[in-house]
Amino acid sequence: MIASKDVWAGLMFIAFAALFAVAGAKLRLGSAGVMGPGYFPMVLAGALALLGLGILGRAVAVHIVAGGARKLPLLESARVRIDPRPLLVLLVALVVFALLVGRAGLVLTTLLVAVIGSFAGTGVRWPQMLMLAAFLSALTYVIFVAALAMPLPVWPRGW
Repeated sequence: MIASKDVWAGLMFIAFAALFAVAGAKLRLGSAGVMGPGYFPMVLAGALALLGLGILGRAVAVHIVAGGARKLPLLESARVRIDPRPLLVLLVALVVFALLVGRAGLVLTTLLVAVIGSFAGTGVRWPQMLMLAAFLSALTYVIFVAALAMPLPVWPRGW
């Protein structure tokens, strides 16, 4: 019996790869040394396609090894239950980031978004979650402000 979740996941990655390839096809590619605007979408498309093919191939191989090569019902149980809670929590975190990053600054907004995002899962452990939020906030500062010198407000206005 083929794991339909793996089949769907593989097909989804391949579809996203095709989407990025089509979007980046009209842009100048460049080279690894001098990247053009189409370089990243094409590299991302290639990585997603390989990932999708790997997941899809593994699902089919496991099915064949298990002795089900005669039927090969790729999508035998197409009913997949999607829990809306993680999707809604991550959507709220994204909206909070967009609304607050200009007012509250990058550090505090990243802390808040990490805390909100942790509620997408179950069994939140406060000490670990707060340490992860602090680490992500510091890492975000180091990458975007210190290393890339992006003009982002680091702290709330007036601090």
